[in-house]
Amino acid sequence: LHFAPMPEYDQMFGIYGESLLKIGVKMIHTGLDWPNFIKRMEERNFDAVCLAWMLSYDTDLRSIWHSKESEDPKGNNRIKFCEPEVDAIIDQSRVTFDPLERQRLFHKFHNIFYDLQPYTLWRARKVVMAWQSRLGEIRIDSRRPQTDPTEFWDHSK
Repeated sequence: LHFAPMPEYDQMFGIYGESLLKIGVKMIHTGLDWPNFIKRMEERNFDAVCLAWMLSYDTDLRSIWHSKESEDPKGNNRIKFCEPEVDAIIDQSRVTFDPLERQRLFHKFHNIFYDLQPYTLWRARKVVMAWQSRLGEIRIDSRRPQTDPTEFWDHSK
């Protein structure tokens, strides 16, 4: 299941579908307009879904990964991922203010994510960014500006 109209998804899933056929798996991909896409996700009416997550490195993992969020049909834990150890890490990260300790918790989460692979992360879009030199230096993160674009500006200039 994926959002349409996005020709790149049709191409991507065509290629992926051909690869799956080689191992005996037939994939039928369905592109839907936004209202119907959301409705199917809320109903949990899919075997697999293509989503786009774009998070900052220091984020709140709860809405996507916590078991409690899987109970809300309109929530972001649409795949109903439930893992007690991840819940504990998320709960601890939400009350931990030391950056190094938060980083340690996120690394622990990433290791579990890697081992369990509840999602298959398989592509990232190329992005073109531009700026005016008169604005001074801009620090751009490879993840793209996220929640607060002002953090990427050098305000001293």
